[in-house]
Amino acid sequence: MEAEVLDECLKVQTPQWTKHVFEQMQQRVIAPAWWTSGLSDLQWSGVHYVGDGELSDPTFAHNYLRHYLSYAFKEKESGNTKPIEGYLAMNGLLEPLTTVFNATTALKLAERSDEFASYKTKEETWEHVISTALPTKR
Repeated sequence: MEAEVLDECLKVQTPQWTKHVFEQMQQRVIAPAWWTSGLSDLQWSGVHYVGDGELSDPTFAHNYLRHYLSYAFKEKESGNTKPIEGYLAMNGLLEPLTTVFNATTALKLAERSDEFASYKTKEETWEHVISTALPTKR
């Protein structure tokens, strides 16, 4: 991910280029990495997310990952290793959060679980549900 961010920054040189590179690394690589690695700690009483932005509901992220892993392992049993590879790549910081947390995958998870489907109202899109559940700058 770092190489991709740096590559994009090299293509768009600005007067404050160094500052821009550091900001992009913080927003697109470091902050998601801290959030991903700290997510499991958020299940414990007294542990709160404090970072660049706000995290509205870690319960959604926990349930999303629980359902995602169940889905990924079932897919693996059928010969499709792409979902589990995506999860491992996200955790290994080789891929962004959106590799796992995206509307297409959320729809697949909702089709498999009424519990998961209940996170979205009829009026909402999965993009909206995910964007409000992940850490965002406010």
